This record gives sequence, structure tokens and C-alpha cells, in this order.
Amino acid sequence: MIELYQYIITPIAGVLLAQSMKRILARASNDKTRVKFAGMGGFPSAHTAGITSVTFLILLNEGLSGAVSGLALATSVVIIYDALNLRRSAGDLALIVLALQKETEKNRITRKRIARLKGHTPLEVAGGILVGFIVAITIKLLV
Repeated sequence: MIELYQYIITPIAGVLLAQSMKRILARASNDKTRVKFAGMGGFPSAHTAGITSVTFLILLNEGLSGAVSGLALATSVVIIYDALNLRRSAGDLALIVLALQKETEKNRITRKRIARLKGHTPLEVAGGILVGFIVAITIKLLV
């Protein structure tokens, strides 16, 4: 059964494992905000874990020579770049907007508070890659 759906199960397992690890690490550090919602930023990167798990599985099953392998690698690079750069920049910009909102609230202008969507550090992305690799190896061994 796993063999039929391995390319669907693998990225889902990678994301679920990474998100579970975030919750466990947040509880261990007593970070209540991360325990409440472990979806944005943090170690390990769930985006990276999901895409790299299926990419590693494709590479394990098909090698580097196929078109699907190239597509999987290219997609992984784009998602990792996004996790490291674009999302992180958006998070930094959100901090500036939050500071501006706080200042306007002092002047009795109320606005809906914006949430800061934190991007990932290189270590968090590396953790996601490691989780993805472990999930791919596990699925490969089960098939």
C-alpha cells in the first residue's frame, strides 16, 4: 500500500514530523506562542522537510538522470531559497509594520494587528533538509 502512495505519503510525513518536532522543542523551551501555533518559522523548516523528503525519495528511486529528478531538485532549490530569503525578508518587514502600528495606536488610531510571519534561518532549513532525508530513507526502507 505504501508503495502505491509513497510520493504522497513522504512529503506529508516530512511536514508532520517537522511540525511535531517544532511543538516538542517549543514545549521544552517553554515558548507558549510556539506551542500554540508551531506553523511559522522555527526549527526545523516544515516547507524544506516536505519538499526535500519527496526529492530525496525520487533521487533514491530514479537516480539523477530523469526529468522528474531535475524538476524535483529545481523545485527544492526554489522552496529552500524562499524559506531562507523571501519569507525572512517579509518577516523583517512585518516587524517594521508592527512598530508603526504600535506608534499609531498610541495616537488613538486603531488597526487590526498584523501577524509576523517569520522566515527561516540557515540552521532551520538545514534541519528541514535532514528531516526530509530521514523521512525519504524511512519510506524507501518500508517499500
